[in-house]
This record gives sequence, structure tokens and C-alpha cells, in this order.
Amino acid sequence: QVANRIARVVPMSAEALCLALLYLDEILVRRLVDVTPNNLGRIFSLAFLAASKFCYDSVYSNRFYAKVFGMDIDTLNGLEVAFLSLFGFNITPNPEKFCLYTAILMSFSFYISSDSRILVRLATPVVVRRPTPPAQSTPRSLSPSAYVSGAGEE
Repeated sequence: QVANRIARVVPMSAEALCLALLYLDEILVRRLVDVTPNNLGRIFSLAFLAASKFCYDSVYSNRFYAKVFGMDIDTLNGLEVAFLSLFGFNITPNPEKFCLYTAILMSFSFYISSDSRILVRLATPVVVRRPTPPAQSTPRSLSPSAYVSGAGEE
């Protein structure tokens, strides 16, 4: 549900999704955080945020992501630092593991209903690309143009 809510507003490439899932797996395997149904959404949101910043040169600001994730900016900034500290501020994936995750996710995408916007995108080859702003029908409060920034801001 969280991934689909994010995908409605923020473009999500297969690579960013795979990287976010790889971060989640690392958290689970290394038991860095006790993942529960209550915090899984926030952890995925943070994993996606880190993956987006890793994959793209130009990203939305944290203020925009905070609105999408349903939290205030100070909370998101604090959680982002805590998330990155779990990895020693090194979120570069192991290339072999990343390729494996991408292949697995791509193979599963053909067997899952096309109702999910994310998985429909995964059914075709995807290359890393810059995110494009959502359609003009986006409410003004979530308008990306007001929030687009360089990777180093907020």
C-alpha cells in the first residue's frame, strides 16, 4: 500500500524500487531495526527516499517527500539521518546483489496483476532516469515544481 501511494505521486523506476527493497532486506537480515507492521511503511518510505537520492542526480526535496509520506519535515530529516546511520552512511549496493534483486523482481512482475502501477512499469525494461513531475492534476500542495531541488538540499 505504501509503495502504491508513493508511486501515485512520485515516479518510481525499477532500479529505485529494487534498491529500496535491497535496503529493506539488509535491515531484516542484519536485524538493524525491529521491523513491525506499525513501522514497515515508514521504513519503506525511508528506503525509497535513500534509493531515489542514490539513483538520481536531481530529486524532490525532503519537504515534498514529507508531504507524500505524511510526516513533518523535521521528523523526516531525523529519520533519514537515523536510516543512513544504520548503513554507516554508505548506501552503495553490492553490484551482484543489486543485479540479482533486479532479475528476481523483474521475473515476479510478469506474474502479478497489472492493477499495481509499480509492477506494470516493471513488466517492460526500465533504465535509470531522472524522475519526471507528476501529471498537472496533482494538488497544488503536492506540486513537485515547488519542491524540486539538487540532491544535497534538505
